[in-house]
Amino acid sequence: MSLNILLLILLAETLGAAMHLFFKKGVNSLSYHGSNKFSHDTHFFKKLFKIPWIWYGILSVLSGLFIWLIVLAQVDLSIAYPFDSLQYILVLPASFLIFHEYVDGRKILGSGLILLGIWLITLYGR
Repeated sequence: MSLNILLLILLAETLGAAMHLFFKKGVNSLSYHGSNKFSHDTHFFKKLFKIPWIWYGILSVLSGLFIWLIVLAQVDLSIAYPFDSLQYILVLPASFLIFHEYVDGRKILGSGLILLGIWLITLYGR
């Protein structure tokens, strides 16, 4: 895999991780705590699309999608797709730093295993 393709994959995955962070930031700005009533849910969605963070997330996912299509045109899906797991690894420290979410050894170990899997597939995938 060429360095250019690898950089495009990393950019697409970074945009995907950013999407999740933007969406979380957006929904956290609402005072919605869930409800079984449909009227509350429709109100939630009406408010949701007025939040800039949600639009940043939508822009991130669309940008990442176009980059991902370029990658898929040049790389086997069985090689490229495991890189999608990088989002887990990128979101973990970001959610800790931005949202002060709890990160323990199991999450770090799991992220390390994901990296090992990506490395093995990239190394021996062809």
